[in-house]
Amino acid sequence: MKYCITTKSKGKIKGYYYRRLNTLHENYAHIFVCEMIDEKDLIENWDNIVDLIAVYIQSEVENLLQRSNFYVWFFCGGEIRPAMQKMIEDDTFSSKKYVVEEDGLKSEQERIEIVEKRLFSYGYAKQDVSGRMIQKVVMKNFRTFRGERVFDFSSGKEPARLIVLFAPNGMDKTSFFDGVEWVLTETVDRFGKLGNKSVDGAILKNTEANKAGEEAVVTIYTQMGEWIRRKVSGLNNKTKKDTGKGNFSCSKGCS
Repeated sequence: MKYCITTKSKGKIKGYYYRRLNTLHENYAHIFVCEMIDEKDLIENWDNIVDLIAVYIQSEVENLLQRSNFYVWFFCGGEIRPAMQKMIEDDTFSSKKYVVEEDGLKSEQERIEIVEKRLFSYGYAKQDVSGRMIQKVVMKNFRTFRGERVFDFSSGKEPARLIVLFAPNGMDKTSFFDGVEWVLTETVDRFGKLGNKSVDGAILKNTEANKAGEEAVVTIYTQMGEWIRRKVSGLNNKTKKDTGKGNFSCSKGCS
């Protein structure tokens, strides 16, 4: 890890470091740590900070993989409205954004540890996955996917042993993983933080599909022909959102 201090955008960017990616060749993720006084400070500065990073730093990076691994972290004092956090974190221009509420000012090292844990810490448990490898994922009108999109991970007759999803920002990678997480766990963790506040209406179902009255479904198929499926239900009467567990179904013998 290499680290340096920058004073761009009125000193809001407190740190800029780059971290070696776990790739065959030498590639790095570029991470910016920003300190915001409160939500007002965040609203007034976040997009300007992102623009500065995109224009003066990201545009100078020639390697596409590294240019697609820019992360901007906003550490904010006080409470941040869920709608504001969602708007910033869902913004797809140039970089991936994260908004973190701070209960008391954290040290530089504490912030870096939060970034490391969120972006680069992985826990693996050995499991018997014989016959349960994912062969195909089908998304229909889910999040940014309008209509049906099929992701076939088979290599010949067998599922690929290694799957890498690589694309520039704004190409629906997050929506894909939201769908897989939702089918397997009944929820999308980042939407659970919205609680009962702000952002009403269709969140899981594609906006255009919702207007057209079409269904939204995600289906996962395994190499043994089993499948599990979750269909987005209507708006919850209490939360006014569609982020519930939906309607689950699966093939015979699948659990």
